[in-house]
Amino acid sequence: MDASQLRAELAQYSNGFDCTYHHSLVKTFLYSPGAQCFAQNAGGGAYWMLDILATQPEVKAAVKQHGFVVVILDVVGSKAVLTVARDYSANEGDQGVDAGGTFDQIGFQQTIDYTDCPAGIWKFYISGGVLMLPTEY
Repeated sequence: MDASQLRAELAQYSNGFDCTYHHSLVKTFLYSPGAQCFAQNAGGGAYWMLDILATQPEVKAAVKQHGFVVVILDVVGSKAVLTVARDYSANEGDQGVDAGGTFDQIGFQQTIDYTDCPAGIWKFYISGGVLMLPTEY
């Protein structure tokens, strides 16, 4: 699925959610149907992102400290940077698409050397211990 197809698919997920999914190894890490859709359909699958968020102690510490954090997956070409921070201020580019931004209080950041995830900035929230799309918040 390319970026525009994935964004169209994710647009279906809005106004909260009725169920959550448990991470297969870390049962306390939950994610929404929209986050599940992203993990399943981003490139050949982006479950690796869920694995990182579920298992990194710095992510858990940031969520515990702030209660709400922003997760940004910034994909350029075949590389990406996964960042978890207290807040993120986007700079809008053409057609309102996020063109990068600034972070407040980064709790975790990791460079991903290879991904087939579609290029772009993919934004998520972790609130109440659940990873979700901003439209599901």
